[in-house]
Amino acid sequence: LAVEHHEVADARARLVLVHGYAEHRGRYRHLVEQLTAHGIECHLFDLRGHGQSDGIRGHVDRFGDYLDDLQRVIDTLPKDDGLPTFLLAHSLGSLIALCYVRRNPAIFDAVAVSSPYLGPAFPISPARLMLARVLSTITPALRLESGLRPEWVSRDPDVVAAYRDDPHVFRTATPRWFMEVSAAQRDLIEHAHEIRTPALFLVAGSDRIADHRIALELFPRLGTPASEKELREYPDLYHEIFNEIPPARAEVIRDLLSWLERRSAG
Repeated sequence: LAVEHHEVADARARLVLVHGYAEHRGRYRHLVEQLTAHGIECHLFDLRGHGQSDGIRGHVDRFGDYLDDLQRVIDTLPKDDGLPTFLLAHSLGSLIALCYVRRNPAIFDAVAVSSPYLGPAFPISPARLMLARVLSTITPALRLESGLRPEWVSRDPDVVAAYRDDPHVFRTATPRWFMEVSAAQRDLIEHAHEIRTPALFLVAGSDRIADHRIALELFPRLGTPASEKELREYPDLYHEIFNEIPPARAEVIRDLLSWLERRSAG
């Protein structure tokens, strides 16, 4: 795994960031700069099969591999130094993060997820679903077109152009990846009440990649006490809320920083 650590003198908190599908940690540099400027040390990594990490692009043999890799990164962090520790994730990373805190409730003081990928916002035909099931057992690592379009990520044309031209961004998915992620989504939705970690949901209301309605339905079903969970919905924003047009991006980051400061103080 490719990992990087951004330490801060006299840090007020520690944060682990998990990126989304088909992208990489490098696309969060501007967010990390703002977090560290506010005294929050950041730890990032590329998921297996992404960015500079090893692995077949966009493939896992089992969804648990992602959870194991997150644990490997967590194991590199200092222990028992008193810093509040947060988990921040986007899209597929949000699914990974929520599954992780469900199974490991005592590791993080709170979790923040943006545009959680709990189901696709774009249609997938029954024939394609059946093909994925068959190929998952025959050729599980076969790379097929994912159907994701660059213009779905943001309303900012510069972000879309950078995404389209990024050599570490890919537009394929494998049958096994699809089946494993789909199973993880169903399992999380069924057991959402088992999540008790304080949580922030940042939801893009015009998301064309992740179905935001599932996130809105799942949020009140979290086992987290009502006073310990917060939902922010941005009706006009596309999938990558941290890479939206500058005014909207600034609003989202302000909301995140405000929440982190309150949780750190608490």
